[in-house]
Amino acid sequence: MTILNPLKSHTLSAHSHQPLRVTAFGDSLVYGYGDPVNGGWVEQLRRRWMGQDNGHILYNLGVRGDTVAHVNHRLEQEFLLRGEIRNKLPNLIILSVGINDSPRVGKRNMTDFDRFNLEIINLLDKAQSLCPVMFVGMIPIEESGVAQMKDE
Repeated sequence: MTILNPLKSHTLSAHSHQPLRVTAFGDSLVYGYGDPVNGGWVEQLRRRWMGQDNGHILYNLGVRGDTVAHVNHRLEQEFLLRGEIRNKLPNLIILSVGINDSPRVGKRNMTDFDRFNLEIINLLDKAQSLCPVMFVGMIPIEESGVAQMKDE
């Protein structure tokens, strides 16, 4: 797995006159679930870019309930279907996954840590073979209440 800063890549430039074609893959946090007014952070970014001259094109490919394995399974096919400008592929992938793989009180659908590790490495490797990648990490979880609930 390679760590890449896509903003320093020679293929991506903030000073380019061509808009970037960006795909955002992930779960409900990418999709915008829970934000009926603004549509979530990806939608807000898309709206901001739309209002600019030569604004970047952003495809929101967030799916509610998706785990890392789900995104890994659909990544390449959905990536190859995007890119409306003269059949060019997207320039950047934004990934934000993992919340549905995480343990939740009263829920069973937690992905085993070793399986999660393997899936996230495979996902990043696959994504980086397609184009530069930006990974947006998961939100912090307050775990002190979880430990207390287990003890009760």
